Amino acid sequence: EQDIIPDTFRDASDILKKYSRVLLIEGKHAINQEFKMNYSDPNGFWTQPIFEAKLTSCIPVDPKSTDTPNSPRTYELGFRLPSNANPPKCLGELFVIHCASWEGKKCCIGMVGCEGVNTMFLRDQKYQEKASFRVWIVTSSQHKGTGWLAQENLPKKTPDGSVVDINMQIMSIGTTLTIMREYEGLKGLHAVGKHIQRAVFSQGVPTNVNEVVAKPSHQVEKPTTVPLPIWNHLTKTLNEHQIFAIAKILKNNTISLVQGPPGTGKSSTIIGLVTALLNGVGPKSGGKSPGTRIQAGQSFTTSKRLSANSSTNPGVTSVKSKILVCAASNQAVDDLAFRINNECFGPGGKLG
Repeated sequence: EQDIIPDTFRDASDILKKYSRVLLIEGKHAINQEFKMNYSDPNGFWTQPIFEAKLTSCIPVDPKSTDTPNSPRTYELGFRLPSNANPPKCLGELFVIHCASWEGKKCCIGMVGCEGVNTMFLRDQKYQEKASFRVWIVTSSQHKGTGWLAQENLPKKTPDGSVVDINMQIMSIGTTLTIMREYEGLKGLHAVGKHIQRAVFSQGVPTNVNEVVAKPSHQVEKPTTVPLPIWNHLTKTLNEHQIFAIAKILKNNTISLVQGPPGTGKSSTIIGLVTALLNGVGPKSGGKSPGTRIQAGQSFTTSKRLSANSSTNPGVTSVKSKILVCAASNQAVDDLAFRINNECFGPGGKLG
């Protein structure tokens, strides 16, 4: 599997064709690594919360795909969740769905799909509106060795178009967002300017091209502001480029820019940086001071509440330093907030 990438590509279509499988392999490996590092206990069992869900709708994403009965088909399952359930709903989030009444295999894999797909039958829309949570699944008679649902377990519909209420359990197991971004990046290569395409696919590449890559030439030295156990955790979960970027940022007292194409790990670098800041000392602009300690928790409390608590709890003080994490879209902010809550470590352990 490591040797399936050829030395040269003919054009953008050739890259898309031959590199797509690599993305799937890398994505599967990333999800497995995330399970080992963040979502499992010492015995190898999942530690993710399990949500009770009631099925309310089952709508084909593409009704036109009924020509071949045995071909895989995509359906959108709609669920009603308890008011206290809040699973991640970003595009590409993966879930395992369990139903005790299914024959044979009791589980299948679902993914949060695109919104606004208007291929559903009009009579199904009223049932879709009842759902507070939706995922896409694939069903096929040839489901062995996959995460697909067996065709015989597809929820049956009543004459009025509704589905019989079925109690199921769902659990978040990872995300395909990085893979999707990388794939979209590959698909977009054909739209790149011709002069850039010539440079990419030219056989006369300059021999010194690697000189422009900011790659650490030796092991990155631990910043003095980060505790050793936290630094060891970061070096085990991040690659050398991400560690290099975090170390540079922590040693810098001005603005730092981290650049990289989609899917190269910028979000993971942010997660690691937040962990380092929460457990160490943030860089401080001006003066000779190494920085100011950042405290988690109280920074989200208003000054009025702090004042009220101070009268009864003398140990409560306002926090001068805060971490502000921003992004260009609501979805990106939601994704970062979810990952910070689940993957970042503070002085008291995991934030989530």
